[in-house]
Amino acid sequence: MPDWITHIATAAVYPKRTVDFRLMLLGAVLPDAWMPLHIAASDLVSMSGNSFMLYTVPWHTPFMMLLVSLVIALFTRDVLRSWLVLSAFSLLHILFDSFVLHYGIYIIHAYPFYYRPLYRGFIPFNAAMLYAAPFVLLPSFVLIWKRHVPVPIFTWSWKRVLPAAVLVALVAVLPLVTRQRLVDSGYHYLKFYENPASFEGKRVAFCISRVTSVDPLTVLEMGGRYMLDTAGKDYGLKKGNVISFDGVYTNGVVRVGTVAKYEPRTKSFMSLFGLAFLGMLFLRSLRLRGSR
Repeated sequence: MPDWITHIATAAVYPKRTVDFRLMLLGAVLPDAWMPLHIAASDLVSMSGNSFMLYTVPWHTPFMMLLVSLVIALFTRDVLRSWLVLSAFSLLHILFDSFVLHYGIYIIHAYPFYYRPLYRGFIPFNAAMLYAAPFVLLPSFVLIWKRHVPVPIFTWSWKRVLPAAVLVALVAVLPLVTRQRLVDSGYHYLKFYENPASFEGKRVAFCISRVTSVDPLTVLEMGGRYMLDTAGKDYGLKKGNVISFDGVYTNGVVRVGTVAKYEPRTKSFMSLFGLAFLGMLFLRSLRLRGSR
């Protein structure tokens, strides 16, 4: 995911001094670490997007990140310090994501105690990525190049494995227990995908939909296809475009209100920055090894 680059860069900029740099980088991307599982579940075992979202959404919350960070920290020499570093930068990732506007989707900040957002994003996704690049990513190049990068020391023992196993079980089971409550809370209009007829005449929102046809305009979301009525407006959509939108569901058609299109150039732009960023890290590590 291109936004990983922004999260990594943010982790490099904000501390006044470097503390276990690898832990910082890991914490910065930890909330999105389930994405490979998402791909496997969707493509390999044919699990529906709706079912998998119900299971993975809690992993992108502060509470779950505190637990996952503790699991990792248990296998370091300094458990408390490592847990604080991992937690701080995973929570920073979630905070940054919380400002990004998505239709119908949001972060459940107080999970598992409260299932509505404490606040919603207000910066369009593409714009947020582009704004972050010059102000966060570029300064990080300079800071990283001039810093010493200590390496965290990992270890293990059965005394560490047992509590880690308990935490892993909790992380795995908790999303299963809270699935229905997540649906009932209205998250991502999941009830709509289960029973569209129950939303007749009501507002719905689609977060990430792929255009499968332009005549008639049809999108694919959560394994289902939905026809759109744009009231004659030309949004310049083509087959294969990915969009977010909201509207009113009437007689099997979504009468579109607002549309946001994801631009592939934005992802390419961030990916190029990401390549340069990782190259900087690699060169820096070689330089440090050569000086020892």
